[in-house]
Amino acid sequence: MKIRRVPSILVVALIALPALLATRSATTANQAGDAEPRPEYVIQDGDALGIKFFLNPELNEEVIVRPDGRVSLQLIPEITAAGRTPRQLTEQLKRLYSDEL
Repeated sequence: MKIRRVPSILVVALIALPALLATRSATTANQAGDAEPRPEYVIQDGDALGIKFFLNPELNEEVIVRPDGRVSLQLIPEITAAGRTPRQLTEQLKRLYSDEL
């Protein structure tokens, strides 16, 4: 499998089902007049994460956060996902994959 090199552009989308549900709940609450924002979802062990590369779909993966809070992905060392928000994990993945792609 040959990996296409992308010059200085890497887009990683991280999808965590619980985060999506939490966002919908926060949106519904805010539409109902609740002005207080809800805290961003924090990834936990057991969460299913969809890692998507728009320009390198051969790297797309669905992974489960292990009990130790870590996940294993292609091309990079395993990383700790638990305890981070989806945004924080996305930024870390962008940094790690920027060296590879």
